[in-house]
Amino acid sequence: MLHHSIEGVWTPKLVGEILVEMARWLATHGGRIGPARMRSAMPELHMELGDRLAEGWSSIHENEVVKPRSSYGPRAISLFERAIDWQGTYLLQERGAGRVLALWLRCSVTRRRFDAELKARGWSRATAYRKRDRALSAISTGLANHNQMPPEWWRS
Repeated sequence: MLHHSIEGVWTPKLVGEILVEMARWLATHGGRIGPARMRSAMPELHMELGDRLAEGWSSIHENEVVKPRSSYGPRAISLFERAIDWQGTYLLQERGAGRVLALWLRCSVTRRRFDAELKARGWSRATAYRKRDRALSAISTGLANHNQMPPEWWRS
């Protein structure tokens, strides 16, 4: 269960908010990750929504980032840069929870529905939510144990 934010204390809710905003920042301000596409003289495939759905493909808008923020200040960017490492630092013993958290983050910043993605993977909804909450709790506990203070300016 996500808990309400308490000033000066890391909570799973606060960690979740920061991770979602970090994922939005990465998606909207980061570059493409991975190897370069193959380049050729062939034109790119552009299909209309009806054609995509008729072929059994998902909507092209499903992977678009929703609610991008116009800009982030230097404090927020510094926080996001530190937050990138949280899963690798605090979820080493919680690999399943880390996978669920990554899926939840992806769904939180795109038009994908978390419950639909769980169903498509054959994952139990209740177990997935427990693992997501376990991951957020492990990160907030790890941050508190390492004497890192939550940002007082967040969501102010």
